[in-house]
Amino acid sequence: DEPNDYPMPYRSQVIWYGRVPWDLGSSFGMPAVSTHNRLFVGDTLGRLAAPEFITRTALHADVSATDKNDDPNQPVVMGNIRGGDPITNNNDFWDQKHMSEEYSYIYPDQAWRDYGFGTHNPDHADEITGDPANYASWYERMADQTDYPNLGHDGGWPATISFGPYTLNPGDSIRIVYVEGFAGLEPEAAFDIGRAYKLSGYNNDALIEYKGEQKTKDLWYFTGIDSIKKMLDRASANYTSGYDIPEPPLPPSNFTLTSGTDRITLSWETFNGDNPPGGFELYRTRNQYQGIPEEKFIYNKIAELGPTERSYEDTEVTRGIQYFYYLQAVGDVNNDPTGLTPIGVRLKSGRYYAQSYIPAFLKRASGETIADSRIVPNPYNLGSDKNVRWPGQQDRLGFLDIPGQCTIEIYTELGELVQEIDHTDGSGDAYWNLTTKANQVVVSGIYFAVIKDKDTGEQLIRKFIIMR
Repeated sequence: DEPNDYPMPYRSQVIWYGRVPWDLGSSFGMPAVSTHNRLFVGDTLGRLAAPEFITRTALHADVSATDKNDDPNQPVVMGNIRGGDPITNNNDFWDQKHMSEEYSYIYPDQAWRDYGFGTHNPDHADEITGDPANYASWYERMADQTDYPNLGHDGGWPATISFGPYTLNPGDSIRIVYVEGFAGLEPEAAFDIGRAYKLSGYNNDALIEYKGEQKTKDLWYFTGIDSIKKMLDRASANYTSGYDIPEPPLPPSNFTLTSGTDRITLSWETFNGDNPPGGFELYRTRNQYQGIPEEKFIYNKIAELGPTERSYEDTEVTRGIQYFYYLQAVGDVNNDPTGLTPIGVRLKSGRYYAQSYIPAFLKRASGETIADSRIVPNPYNLGSDKNVRWPGQQDRLGFLDIPGQCTIEIYTELGELVQEIDHTDGSGDAYWNLTTKANQVVVSGIYFAVIKDKDTGEQLIRKFIIMR
Protein backbone atom coordinates (compact mmCIF):
# COMPACT_ATOMS: atom_id res chain seq x y z
CA ASP A 1 0.00 0.00 0.00
CA GLU A 2 2.44 2.64 1.19
CA PRO A 3 5.92 3.10 -0.36
CA ASN A 4 7.23 4.62 2.85
CA ASP A 5 6.71 1.25 4.52
CA TYR A 6 8.52 -0.70 1.84
CA PRO A 7 10.90 1.19 -0.47
CA MET A 8 9.69 0.13 -3.91
CA PRO A 9 9.66 2.77 -6.67
CA TYR A 10 6.41 1.56 -8.22
CA ARG A 11 2.75 2.43 -8.02
CA SER A 12 1.76 -0.99 -6.76
CA GLN A 13 -0.85 -2.96 -4.95
CA VAL A 14 0.23 -6.23 -3.36
CA ILE A 15 -2.05 -9.03 -2.21
CA TRP A 16 -1.20 -12.19 -0.30
CA TYR A 17 -2.69 -15.04 1.67
CA GLY A 18 -3.28 -13.28 4.97
CA ARG A 19 -4.01 -14.24 8.53
CA VAL A 20 -7.01 -16.55 8.95
CA PRO A 21 -8.35 -18.59 11.88
CA TRP A 22 -5.90 -21.46 12.18
CA ASP A 23 -5.36 -24.22 14.71
CA LEU A 24 -1.75 -24.99 13.78
CA GLY A 25 0.33 -21.85 14.30
CA SER A 26 0.40 -19.01 11.79
CA SER A 27 -1.47 -19.34 8.50
CA PHE A 28 0.85 -17.12 6.44
CA GLY A 29 2.07 -19.05 3.42
CA MET A 30 -0.67 -21.68 3.90
CA PRO A 31 1.33 -24.61 5.35
CA ALA A 32 0.30 -27.95 3.84
CA VAL A 33 -0.12 -30.29 6.81
CA SER A 34 -2.12 -33.35 7.74
CA THR A 35 -5.59 -31.84 7.38
CA HIS A 36 -5.04 -28.51 5.63
CA ASN A 37 -4.18 -27.35 2.13
CA ARG A 38 -2.65 -30.54 0.78
CA LEU A 39 -2.77 -31.35 -2.91
CA PHE A 40 -3.22 -35.06 -2.32
CA VAL A 41 -2.86 -37.73 0.34
CA GLY A 42 0.79 -37.75 1.38
CA ASP A 43 1.32 -34.03 0.78
CA THR A 44 1.62 -33.39 4.50
CA LEU A 45 5.28 -32.47 5.03
CA GLY A 46 4.43 -28.84 5.70
CA ARG A 47 5.51 -27.01 2.51
CA LEU A 48 4.13 -23.50 2.13
CA ALA A 49 1.34 -24.02 -0.38
CA ALA A 50 0.80 -20.28 -1.06
CA PRO A 51 4.27 -18.70 -0.99
CA GLU A 52 3.43 -16.09 -3.64
CA PHE A 53 2.41 -12.43 -3.62
CA ILE A 54 0.17 -10.97 -6.33
CA THR A 55 0.61 -7.48 -7.69
CA ARG A 56 -1.08 -4.94 -9.93
CA THR A 57 1.35 -2.17 -10.80
CA ALA A 58 0.96 0.91 -13.01
CA LEU A 59 3.90 1.53 -15.36
CA HIS A 60 2.41 4.38 -17.40
CA ALA A 61 -0.69 6.55 -17.64
CA ASP A 62 -1.01 9.45 -20.08
CA VAL A 63 -1.31 12.91 -18.60
CA SER A 64 -4.14 13.66 -21.01
CA ALA A 65 -5.44 12.85 -24.46
CA THR A 66 -2.88 15.28 -25.93
CA ASP A 67 -0.01 14.87 -23.45
CA LYS A 68 1.33 11.33 -23.75
CA ASN A 69 3.94 11.68 -21.02
CA ASP A 70 3.60 9.52 -17.92
CA ASP A 71 1.58 11.12 -15.15
CA PRO A 72 3.23 10.14 -11.83
CA ASN A 73 0.00 11.03 -10.01
CA GLN A 74 -1.85 8.16 -11.72
CA PRO A 75 -3.54 6.00 -10.70
CA VAL A 76 -5.42 8.60 -8.73
CA VAL A 77 -6.56 6.01 -6.16
CA MET A 78 -5.45 2.49 -5.29
CA GLY A 79 -7.90 1.25 -2.73
CA ASN A 80 -10.00 -1.64 -1.56
CA ILE A 81 -13.69 -2.34 -1.23
CA ARG A 82 -15.61 -4.98 0.63
CA GLY A 83 -17.13 -7.65 -1.58
CA GLY A 84 -20.89 -7.23 -1.76
CA ASP A 85 -20.95 -3.61 -0.58
CA PRO A 86 -24.02 -1.69 -1.80
CA ILE A 87 -21.79 0.62 -3.83
CA THR A 88 -20.83 -2.30 -6.06
CA ASN A 89 -24.40 -3.50 -6.61
CA ASN A 90 -27.38 -2.31 -8.66
CA ASN A 91 -25.32 -0.17 -10.99
CA ASP A 92 -28.04 2.02 -12.52
CA PHE A 93 -26.63 4.99 -14.40
CA TRP A 94 -29.99 6.76 -14.07
CA ASP A 95 -29.62 6.67 -10.27
CA GLN A 96 -27.82 9.97 -9.69
CA LYS A 97 -27.24 9.42 -5.97
CA HIS A 98 -25.77 5.94 -6.47
CA MET A 99 -23.57 7.07 -9.36
CA SER A 100 -22.33 10.00 -7.29
CA GLU A 101 -21.37 7.60 -4.51
CA GLU A 102 -19.47 5.44 -6.98
CA TYR A 103 -17.68 8.48 -8.38
CA SER A 104 -16.75 9.60 -4.87
CA TYR A 105 -15.22 6.19 -4.30
CA ILE A 106 -13.08 6.12 -7.45
CA TYR A 107 -12.22 9.86 -7.16
CA PRO A 108 -12.50 10.95 -3.52
CA ASP A 109 -12.23 14.53 -2.37
CA GLN A 110 -8.91 16.34 -2.10
CA ALA A 111 -8.47 15.62 1.62
CA TRP A 112 -8.49 11.88 0.92
CA ARG A 113 -6.25 12.23 -2.12
CA ASP A 114 -3.70 14.15 -0.04
CA TYR A 115 -3.43 11.21 2.34
CA GLY A 116 -0.42 8.96 1.70
CA PHE A 117 -0.03 7.84 -1.88
CA GLY A 118 -3.39 7.83 -3.55
CA THR A 119 -4.97 5.40 -1.07
CA HIS A 120 -8.21 5.43 0.80
CA ASN A 121 -7.99 6.50 4.43
CA PRO A 122 -7.71 4.21 6.27
CA ASP A 123 -6.39 1.68 3.80
CA HIS A 124 -6.61 -2.07 4.21
CA ALA A 125 -3.12 -2.42 5.69
CA ASP A 126 -4.01 0.16 8.35
CA GLU A 127 -7.12 -1.82 9.22
CA ILE A 128 -5.43 -5.16 9.83
CA THR A 129 -2.00 -4.20 11.23
CA GLY A 130 -0.66 -2.22 14.15
CA ASP A 131 0.86 1.26 14.31
CA PRO A 132 3.83 1.47 11.88
CA ALA A 133 5.79 3.29 14.58
CA ASN A 134 5.89 0.08 16.59
CA TYR A 135 7.77 -1.90 13.94
CA ALA A 136 11.29 -1.67 12.59
CA SER A 137 10.37 -2.92 9.13
CA TRP A 138 7.50 -3.55 6.73
CA TYR A 139 8.17 -7.30 7.08
CA GLU A 140 7.63 -7.23 10.84
CA ARG A 141 4.51 -5.09 10.63
CA MET A 142 2.85 -7.33 8.02
CA ALA A 143 3.86 -10.50 9.89
CA ASP A 144 2.13 -9.19 13.03
CA GLN A 145 -1.33 -8.59 11.62
CA THR A 146 -3.76 -7.77 14.39
CA ASP A 147 -6.99 -8.53 12.56
CA TYR A 148 -8.26 -10.95 9.95
CA PRO A 149 -8.34 -9.67 6.35
CA ASN A 150 -12.12 -10.13 6.10
CA LEU A 151 -12.58 -7.65 8.96
CA GLY A 152 -15.57 -9.32 10.51
CA HIS A 153 -17.60 -10.32 7.48
CA ASP A 154 -17.74 -13.35 5.23
CA GLY A 155 -16.57 -11.66 2.03
CA GLY A 156 -13.15 -10.48 0.95
CA TRP A 157 -11.69 -7.06 0.23
CA PRO A 158 -10.87 -6.81 -3.50
CA ALA A 159 -8.22 -4.31 -4.50
CA THR A 160 -9.39 -1.43 -6.69
CA ILE A 161 -7.54 0.94 -9.00
CA SER A 162 -8.77 4.23 -10.49
CA PHE A 163 -7.28 6.31 -13.31
CA GLY A 164 -8.42 9.81 -14.26
CA PRO A 165 -10.36 11.96 -14.48
CA TYR A 166 -9.76 12.47 -18.21
CA THR A 167 -11.60 14.72 -20.64
CA LEU A 168 -12.03 12.90 -23.94
CA ASN A 169 -13.48 14.15 -27.19
CA PRO A 170 -14.71 11.77 -29.91
CA GLY A 171 -11.68 9.98 -31.35
CA ASP A 172 -9.40 10.74 -28.38
CA SER A 173 -7.58 7.95 -26.57
CA ILE A 174 -5.69 7.38 -23.36
CA ARG A 175 -2.87 4.87 -22.94
CA ILE A 176 -2.54 3.04 -19.62
CA VAL A 177 0.05 0.31 -19.05
CA TYR A 178 0.03 -1.89 -15.99
CA VAL A 179 1.43 -5.20 -14.87
CA GLU A 180 -0.38 -8.08 -13.20
CA GLY A 181 1.78 -10.90 -11.94
CA PHE A 182 2.87 -12.97 -8.99
CA ALA A 183 6.15 -13.97 -7.39
CA GLY A 184 7.41 -15.07 -4.00
CA LEU A 185 9.55 -17.69 -2.33
CA GLU A 186 11.18 -20.16 -4.69
CA PRO A 187 9.70 -23.67 -4.53
CA GLU A 188 12.65 -25.17 -2.65
CA ALA A 189 12.51 -22.39 -0.05
CA ALA A 190 8.75 -22.84 0.36
CA PHE A 191 9.31 -26.55 0.97
CA ASP A 192 12.30 -26.32 3.34
CA ILE A 193 10.93 -23.42 5.40
CA GLY A 194 7.45 -24.90 5.66
CA ARG A 195 8.87 -28.31 6.56
CA ALA A 196 11.04 -26.80 9.31
CA TYR A 197 8.04 -24.88 10.64
CA LYS A 198 6.00 -28.06 10.97
CA LEU A 199 8.90 -29.86 12.69
CA SER A 200 9.13 -26.96 15.17
CA GLY A 201 5.63 -27.80 16.35
CA TYR A 202 4.23 -24.72 14.57
CA ASN A 203 6.30 -22.44 16.79
CA ASN A 204 5.88 -18.92 15.41
CA ASP A 205 9.04 -17.75 17.21
CA ALA A 206 11.28 -20.57 15.99
CA LEU A 207 14.24 -19.39 13.90
CA ILE A 208 14.51 -21.32 10.66
CA GLU A 209 17.80 -21.42 8.78
CA TYR A 210 17.81 -21.25 5.00
CA LYS A 211 20.90 -20.56 2.89
CA GLY A 212 22.84 -19.27 5.87
CA GLU A 213 20.19 -16.89 7.23
CA GLN A 214 17.81 -17.31 10.15
CA LYS A 215 14.29 -15.90 10.37
CA THR A 216 10.92 -16.97 11.67
CA LYS A 217 8.60 -18.63 9.19
CA ASP A 218 6.45 -15.52 8.84
CA LEU A 219 9.42 -13.22 8.25
CA TRP A 220 10.76 -15.66 5.65
CA TYR A 221 7.36 -15.61 3.98
CA PHE A 222 7.23 -11.82 3.73
CA THR A 223 10.68 -11.65 2.13
CA GLY A 224 8.80 -12.84 -0.94
CA ILE A 225 7.95 -9.19 -1.59
CA ASP A 226 11.55 -8.82 -2.82
CA SER A 227 10.70 -11.21 -5.66
CA ILE A 228 7.80 -8.95 -6.62
CA LYS A 229 10.21 -6.02 -6.88
CA LYS A 230 12.61 -8.01 -9.08
CA MET A 231 9.74 -9.02 -11.34
CA LEU A 232 8.58 -5.40 -11.62
CA ASP A 233 12.13 -4.24 -12.34
CA ARG A 234 12.18 -6.61 -15.31
CA ALA A 235 8.68 -5.70 -16.45
CA SER A 236 9.52 -2.00 -16.30
CA ALA A 237 12.80 -2.52 -18.18
CA ASN A 238 10.92 -4.55 -20.79
CA TYR A 239 8.37 -1.77 -21.24
CA THR A 240 11.09 0.91 -21.42
CA SER A 241 12.89 -1.09 -24.13
CA GLY A 242 9.77 -1.09 -26.27
CA TYR A 243 9.31 -4.80 -25.57
CA ASP A 244 12.54 -5.41 -27.51
CA ILE A 245 14.09 -7.95 -25.17
CA PRO A 246 15.90 -11.15 -26.15
CA GLU A 247 13.48 -14.01 -26.64
CA PRO A 248 13.92 -17.73 -26.04
CA PRO A 249 13.23 -20.23 -28.83
CA LEU A 250 9.62 -21.23 -29.41
CA PRO A 251 8.44 -24.22 -27.38
CA PRO A 252 7.59 -27.55 -29.00
CA SER A 253 4.31 -27.27 -30.89
CA ASN A 254 3.19 -30.79 -29.99
CA PHE A 255 4.30 -33.16 -27.22
CA THR A 256 3.10 -36.78 -27.15
CA LEU A 257 3.72 -39.58 -24.63
CA THR A 258 3.18 -43.23 -25.49
CA SER A 259 3.20 -45.87 -22.74
CA GLY A 260 4.77 -49.15 -23.84
CA THR A 261 5.53 -52.50 -22.29
CA ASP A 262 9.26 -51.79 -21.74
CA ARG A 263 9.62 -48.04 -22.29
CA ILE A 264 7.83 -44.71 -22.46
CA THR A 265 8.28 -43.02 -25.82
CA LEU A 266 8.13 -39.24 -26.10
CA SER A 267 7.82 -37.42 -29.40
CA TRP A 268 7.38 -33.78 -30.37
CA GLU A 269 7.16 -31.34 -33.23
CA THR A 270 8.33 -27.74 -33.58
CA PHE A 271 6.87 -24.65 -35.21
CA ASN A 272 7.90 -24.46 -38.87
CA GLY A 273 10.46 -27.21 -38.30
CA ASP A 274 12.61 -24.88 -36.18
CA ASN A 275 15.76 -26.36 -34.66
CA PRO A 276 16.57 -24.51 -31.43
CA PRO A 277 20.35 -23.85 -31.38
CA GLY A 278 20.77 -25.32 -27.91
CA GLY A 279 18.54 -28.33 -28.50
CA PHE A 280 16.08 -29.59 -25.90
CA GLU A 281 16.06 -30.44 -22.22
CA LEU A 282 13.73 -33.16 -20.87
CA TYR A 283 12.55 -33.25 -17.25
CA ARG A 284 10.63 -35.96 -15.36
CA THR A 285 8.88 -36.57 -12.06
CA ARG A 286 6.81 -39.38 -10.53
CA ASN A 287 3.29 -40.02 -9.24
CA GLN A 288 1.86 -36.46 -9.46
CA TYR A 289 2.27 -33.88 -12.20
CA GLN A 290 3.21 -31.38 -9.47
CA GLY A 291 6.04 -33.70 -8.42
CA ILE A 292 6.37 -35.60 -5.17
CA PRO A 293 6.98 -34.26 -1.64
CA GLU A 294 10.07 -36.41 -1.05
CA GLU A 295 11.79 -34.63 -3.96
CA LYS A 296 10.44 -31.18 -3.01
CA PHE A 297 8.11 -31.19 -6.03
CA ILE A 298 11.13 -30.63 -8.29
CA TYR A 299 11.39 -32.28 -11.71
CA ASN A 300 14.72 -33.93 -12.51
CA LYS A 301 16.48 -33.33 -15.82
CA ILE A 302 16.93 -36.71 -17.48
CA ALA A 303 18.21 -35.81 -20.95
CA GLU A 304 19.87 -33.09 -23.02
CA LEU A 305 18.93 -33.62 -26.66
CA GLY A 306 20.19 -32.25 -29.94
CA PRO A 307 18.34 -29.59 -31.97
CA THR A 308 17.20 -32.03 -34.67
CA GLU A 309 15.94 -34.76 -32.33
CA ARG A 310 12.18 -35.24 -32.21
CA SER A 311 11.80 -38.30 -29.96
CA TYR A 312 13.20 -39.94 -26.87
CA GLU A 313 12.75 -43.41 -25.37
CA ASP A 314 12.77 -43.48 -21.59
CA THR A 315 13.74 -46.97 -20.43
CA GLU A 316 14.76 -45.96 -16.88
CA VAL A 317 11.22 -46.44 -15.61
CA THR A 318 9.59 -48.89 -13.21
CA ARG A 319 6.31 -50.71 -13.57
CA GLY A 320 3.56 -49.48 -11.27
CA ILE A 321 4.76 -45.86 -11.15
CA GLN A 322 3.18 -42.94 -13.00
CA TYR A 323 5.53 -40.56 -14.82
CA PHE A 324 5.12 -36.95 -15.92
CA TYR A 325 7.39 -34.90 -18.18
CA TYR A 326 8.05 -31.48 -19.57
CA LEU A 327 10.25 -30.48 -22.51
CA GLN A 328 11.98 -27.14 -23.10
CA ALA A 329 13.63 -25.76 -26.21
CA VAL A 330 17.01 -24.19 -25.42
CA GLY A 331 18.55 -21.18 -27.17
CA ASP A 332 22.07 -19.81 -27.52
CA VAL A 333 23.88 -18.25 -24.58
CA ASN A 334 22.37 -14.79 -24.15
CA ASN A 335 24.69 -11.77 -24.18
CA ASP A 336 22.03 -9.06 -24.50
CA PRO A 337 21.04 -7.51 -21.12
CA THR A 338 18.12 -5.50 -22.57
CA GLY A 339 15.17 -5.56 -20.21
CA LEU A 340 17.40 -6.94 -17.42
CA THR A 341 17.49 -10.26 -19.26
CA PRO A 342 20.12 -12.49 -17.60
CA ILE A 343 23.35 -12.79 -19.58
CA GLY A 344 25.71 -15.74 -19.76
CA VAL A 345 22.82 -18.22 -19.65
CA ARG A 346 20.77 -20.05 -22.25
CA LEU A 347 17.20 -18.83 -22.56
CA LYS A 348 14.59 -21.59 -22.54
CA SER A 349 11.01 -21.87 -23.69
CA GLY A 350 8.33 -21.89 -21.01
CA ARG A 351 8.03 -25.31 -19.41
CA TYR A 352 4.22 -25.38 -19.34
CA TYR A 353 3.87 -25.30 -23.13
CA ALA A 354 5.10 -28.91 -23.32
CA GLN A 355 4.03 -30.36 -19.97
CA SER A 356 2.20 -33.66 -19.51
CA TYR A 357 -0.75 -33.81 -17.12
CA ILE A 358 -1.94 -37.33 -17.96
CA PRO A 359 0.42 -39.99 -16.60
CA ALA A 360 2.54 -42.33 -18.67
CA PHE A 361 3.54 -45.71 -17.24
CA LEU A 362 4.89 -49.08 -18.25
CA LYS A 363 2.25 -51.46 -19.47
CA ARG A 364 2.43 -55.19 -19.05
CA ALA A 365 2.58 -57.58 -21.97
CA SER A 366 -0.68 -59.11 -23.10
CA GLY A 367 -1.75 -62.39 -21.52
CA GLU A 368 -0.82 -65.65 -23.23
CA THR A 369 -4.49 -66.60 -23.39
CA ILE A 370 -7.73 -64.79 -22.73
CA ALA A 371 -8.13 -66.92 -19.61
CA ASP A 372 -5.24 -65.01 -18.00
CA SER A 373 -7.39 -61.85 -17.84
CA ARG A 374 -8.12 -60.53 -14.35
CA ILE A 375 -9.69 -57.48 -12.69
CA VAL A 376 -7.82 -55.51 -10.00
CA PRO A 377 -8.84 -54.63 -7.34
CA ASN A 378 -11.80 -56.92 -6.90
CA PRO A 379 -13.81 -56.07 -4.96
CA TYR A 380 -13.22 -52.37 -5.50
CA ASN A 381 -13.80 -50.67 -2.13
CA LEU A 382 -13.63 -46.89 -1.89
CA GLY A 383 -13.05 -47.20 1.84
CA SER A 384 -10.01 -49.44 1.53
CA ASP A 385 -6.48 -48.34 2.31
CA LYS A 386 -4.97 -46.19 -0.43
CA ASN A 387 -2.08 -48.65 -0.88
CA VAL A 388 -4.56 -51.33 -1.97
CA ARG A 389 -5.72 -49.08 -4.79
CA TRP A 390 -3.78 -47.18 -7.46
CA PRO A 391 -1.37 -44.54 -6.03
CA GLY A 392 -2.25 -41.06 -7.23
CA GLN A 393 -5.14 -42.28 -9.36
CA GLN A 394 -7.47 -44.04 -6.99
CA ASP A 395 -10.80 -44.22 -8.77
CA ARG A 396 -10.08 -46.71 -11.51
CA LEU A 397 -10.33 -50.43 -12.13
CA GLY A 398 -7.57 -52.34 -13.88
CA PHE A 399 -8.10 -55.06 -16.48
CA LEU A 400 -4.76 -56.91 -16.50
CA ASP A 401 -3.19 -59.62 -18.67
CA ILE A 402 -5.87 -59.10 -21.29
CA PRO A 403 -5.39 -59.70 -25.04
CA GLY A 404 -3.52 -56.94 -26.84
CA GLN A 405 -6.48 -56.34 -29.19
CA CYS A 406 -9.82 -56.68 -27.49
CA THR A 407 -13.04 -55.01 -26.41
CA ILE A 408 -14.30 -54.91 -22.84
CA GLU A 409 -18.03 -54.50 -22.29
CA ILE A 410 -19.21 -53.75 -18.75
CA TYR A 411 -22.75 -54.69 -17.69
CA THR A 412 -24.84 -54.40 -14.55
CA GLU A 413 -26.26 -57.60 -13.09
CA LEU A 414 -29.53 -56.68 -14.88
CA GLY A 415 -27.74 -56.81 -18.20
CA GLU A 416 -27.57 -53.05 -18.85
CA LEU A 417 -24.50 -51.95 -20.82
CA VAL A 418 -22.59 -49.43 -18.69
CA GLN A 419 -19.38 -48.83 -20.62
CA GLU A 420 -17.36 -50.20 -23.51
CA ILE A 421 -13.56 -50.05 -23.81
CA ASP A 422 -11.84 -50.49 -27.15
CA HIS A 423 -8.36 -51.77 -26.30
CA THR A 424 -5.99 -51.61 -29.29
CA ASP A 425 -2.46 -50.72 -28.10
CA GLY A 426 -1.18 -54.32 -27.91
CA SER A 427 -0.50 -54.24 -24.16
CA GLY A 428 -2.04 -56.33 -21.41
CA ASP A 429 -3.38 -53.29 -19.48
CA ALA A 430 -6.62 -51.34 -19.72
CA TYR A 431 -8.26 -49.14 -17.11
CA TRP A 432 -11.74 -47.91 -16.37
CA ASN A 433 -12.53 -44.75 -14.38
CA LEU A 434 -15.78 -46.17 -12.98
CA THR A 435 -18.09 -43.94 -15.01
CA THR A 436 -20.84 -44.75 -17.47
CA LYS A 437 -21.03 -43.76 -21.13
CA ALA A 438 -22.97 -40.71 -19.92
CA ASN A 439 -20.01 -39.85 -17.65
CA GLN A 440 -21.96 -40.66 -14.50
CA VAL A 441 -20.28 -42.36 -11.55
CA VAL A 442 -21.45 -45.95 -11.18
CA VAL A 443 -23.15 -47.10 -8.00
CA SER A 444 -22.28 -49.96 -5.70
CA GLY A 445 -23.20 -53.38 -7.02
CA ILE A 446 -22.25 -56.51 -8.93
CA TYR A 447 -20.95 -56.01 -12.48
CA PHE A 448 -19.86 -58.25 -15.33
CA ALA A 449 -17.02 -57.62 -17.79
CA VAL A 450 -17.27 -59.31 -21.18
CA ILE A 451 -13.77 -59.48 -22.74
CA LYS A 452 -13.68 -60.27 -26.49
CA ASP A 453 -10.38 -61.11 -28.21
CA LYS A 454 -10.40 -59.42 -31.62
CA ASP A 455 -7.78 -61.78 -33.07
CA THR A 456 -9.22 -65.14 -32.01
CA GLY A 457 -12.86 -64.29 -31.47
CA GLU A 458 -12.73 -65.86 -28.00
CA GLN A 459 -14.88 -64.40 -25.25
CA LEU A 460 -14.53 -64.40 -21.45
CA ILE A 461 -16.85 -63.17 -18.68
CA ARG A 462 -15.48 -61.92 -15.37
CA LYS A 463 -17.58 -60.80 -12.37
CA PHE A 464 -16.52 -57.98 -10.04
CA ILE A 465 -17.96 -55.93 -7.19
CA ILE A 466 -17.92 -52.16 -6.55
CA MET A 467 -18.48 -50.84 -3.01
CA ARG A 468 -18.71 -47.08 -2.46
